[in-house]
Amino acid sequence: MHRSGSEDDFFPYCKNLDRQDRLLPDEADYERLIRDRDQRFVRAVSIEAPLILRKAREQKAEITAMLGGKFGACIAIEHADDVEATTISFRTSTIDFDLVPIVLASFHDGDWDDANQMPSRSLGSDEIAFIHVHSSAD
Repeated sequence: MHRSGSEDDFFPYCKNLDRQDRLLPDEADYERLIRDRDQRFVRAVSIEAPLILRKAREQKAEITAMLGGKFGACIAIEHADDVEATTISFRTSTIDFDLVPIVLASFHDGDWDDANQMPSRSLGSDEIAFIHVHSSAD
């Protein structure tokens, strides 16, 4: 709080931090901030993914979802005998490409392949998609 002449006046406190080069964030502060943001994203998506998969299975149609409060995706699940295919698409204009592997791993472990389309439609010109095929017993 600013109280001119007071021993705990905020302005002199800030001036002192500035003299010590501690007033503004430094590179380590930004690294911690980014690491914390990424960890929150991973936790959120790891909780959301099973719920989104359940919803897609129940609706038996492509659904849209916001992942980690950060970006949107379209998810579709197809079944054939004991095989299940999960297809996920993202808009390239909104996705953080560094987070794609985290998102895909949250939905299913293992290999994901590029997909040329969603099960019920073609991809938009600004859309990418990935497909994971596995035994529905997994």
